[in-house]
Amino acid sequence: MLYRLENQQFQGAKPKLIVLQAGINNIYIHKAKDIAAGVGMLVRNLRKSFPEAAILVLGLFPAGYEPHSPLRTKIKKVNQELTLLARYQGVYVKDIGDVFLSPSKTLPRNISYDGIHLTPLGYERFANAILPTLDRLSR
Repeated sequence: MLYRLENQQFQGAKPKLIVLQAGINNIYIHKAKDIAAGVGMLVRNLRKSFPEAAILVLGLFPAGYEPHSPLRTKIKKVNQELTLLARYQGVYVKDIGDVFLSPSKTLPRNISYDGIHLTPLGYERFANAILPTLDRLSR
């Protein structure tokens, strides 16, 4: 993503709203702070390329089926770091991870077939969770 932004592959686009979710592919090899810093670089480049657009940064979704998965702990740290991005004008941060979890905080297999990627039902919950925010920010 950063390469495409830095090389102006979106030149001429005039988005009103940008939704960004990035970092889950780095969860196994990078520290939480470094993942959030990478997302921050993306946000700064988006802000520079599209100064009029609102930017909605989504927290990383839960990964791992069990509530005490090491992935969940790291994702929580990343998402806490991401909240700092809201200090930039026109940048909003939203963590919708809870919409995917059962009351016992497990990640059901009908929501994620492999503990990371969403099923159609997971995508339905994703859409329903962000639609009100998209509506508000795109006005």
